[in-house]
Amino acid sequence: IKFLVRKHSQHLIALAEPMVDASRIDEFRVRLGLVLMLLFLIVLENVGLWWKNCFTVDVLLDDVQCVHLSVSSSNVVFNFLVSFVYAKCSRTNRVALWMNLIDVTSTIQAPWIVGGHGNVI
Repeated sequence: IKFLVRKHSQHLIALAEPMVDASRIDEFRVRLGLVLMLLFLIVLENVGLWWKNCFTVDVLLDDVQCVHLSVSSSNVVFNFLVSFVYAKCSRTNRVALWMNLIDVTSTIQAPWIVGGHGNVI
């Protein structure tokens, strides 16, 4: 991951199931060369988000299967939205995720990136 972050000049990354012990999460952030981080507990698994200080990241909604963020930067002329998904395995349980994403589409007025772990989608 460190190689990819440096090679491609990544300023914002999200990892589903980063498999990093909570006591070492700050060390992980420093090794990646990233400044700030958020760690979400979603569906009993960790989803980590790290970014450099050129971004301002605001949590709009932290749901059981998804976290929605507003991202802005002085280097980008517009704000954009990012949604990181960690979907449940059960088709029945994923219905709430799809409804959540549909609800978000009715309110956004900015570019939107959706990514994450869809499990069996």
